[in-house]
Amino acid sequence: MTRRGVCAIGGVIALLIAQTLGFAEVARAATVGPDAQGWWSEAQQAPQALPVDAVTGKNLQVGGDPTGPNAIAAVRFIVPGTIDDEPVDPASVAATLTLKVAPNTAVGTPAVVACPVLGSWQPATAGAWSTRPNFSCSPSATGALSADMATMVFKLDPSLQVRSGSYDLVLVPPANNQAPFSVQFVPVRGDSLALESGSPATPAEPAVPPTETPVPAPTDNAATAPLGGPSSFDVGAALPLGTVPAARPAARPVTPSRLLPTPLRRAVSTKRSQQAIALVMLGAIVLSLWWFGGEQARAPRLLGSLGEGARVEDPNLYVRTGGIGRFARPRTKPPARL
Repeated sequence: MTRRGVCAIGGVIALLIAQTLGFAEVARAATVGPDAQGWWSEAQQAPQALPVDAVTGKNLQVGGDPTGPNAIAAVRFIVPGTIDDEPVDPASVAATLTLKVAPNTAVGTPAVVACPVLGSWQPATAGAWSTRPNFSCSPSATGALSADMATMVFKLDPSLQVRSGSYDLVLVPPANNQAPFSVQFVPVRGDSLALESGSPATPAEPAVPPTETPVPAPTDNAATAPLGGPSSFDVGAALPLGTVPAARPAARPVTPSRLLPTPLRRAVSTKRSQQAIALVMLGAIVLSLWWFGGEQARAPRLLGSLGEGARVEDPNLYVRTGGIGRFARPRTKPPARL
């Protein structure tokens, strides 16, 4: 194989590696971590706190029985004003909340809904039942439990935001659920809430102070006119004192990243460390292929009984041959023309 062919193969492999490393940020480009989380237990009504968290650890527990919820959890996420370097309106951003079920903690068939919080709350672990957050399940998002009972996914609509750009949610059993169950979720992490693309943010127009229109000074003709009598002085049309010139919006600077299409801009990784690793690996692959591809090929050898008594050539010497089958001969010059 010639070195040109080796370089071509190296280029193809380099492109594949670049796509893998350079676009590795796609899966987690639009995710945010929690601002706060906690859960509360109905058992925490005694004068002294019960060691419920000694069993659950840092997990978030949700449960219910025929009388209603006996354990609820709450999570809060703040939607940023920029997603994938694009300014967006946080109030228009939908999201997907994925909670991981702690192994061997589901009892019964978990049924959980996410409802907006009413008021404020403080993070707690197995907190007192009297300090649990208030909520309203109109509207709400129903959690979809996976077949292996490993995850539960909530599709969050912007109508679930109690405030603009804030998903402040309580995880509770549905009101119509009478079957007892209990489930513990692994604490939410930085990739638990996946954000979707929202509406573009509307840039605020700069405020322009109203301009004062100067009033013309009185002339001699107006001064000599008799009071209360007719005057020959023509003042013209009424002055537009209440009008303000329209303000032109400031031109928005175009950054180099905005010159790319939106899907490609979202795909390309912006982390310098990943880009540096990708370049180093590409260089190492191309150099190794160029080195090994330039090695001389070993001359063919006869095997078994065919090789007995045959003169052994230098194994590191490659002799170019031409011809087909028994007509193959070493070639030191082009074949004779017929």
